[in-house]
Amino acid sequence: MAARMRGVKSAEMAETMAARTAVHFVYEVSCSAMEVHGDAVVIINALQATDAAALSEEFGHILNDARHILKSFSQRRSRLVDGKQIR
Repeated sequence: MAARMRGVKSAEMAETMAARTAVHFVYEVSCSAMEVHGDAVVIINALQATDAAALSEEFGHILNDARHILKSFSQRRSRLVDGKQIR
């Protein structure tokens, strides 16, 4: 999945927008499970957090939207990857 995003000024914002876009897409196609992989520690930690305190002021509202949708999946997982192939 590729998309152009306007107004993105940092790698963290791009990762945040990509995570939210992926979560929205999977929700729209009515899947019951989702696994999010990413290499941005801050973003993955925020998706896994149980409270809003872990969210950044800059883009916390975007992550909160993704977290809210993730809660609707019967199975969900967020994983940090280091650029190596995930098996």
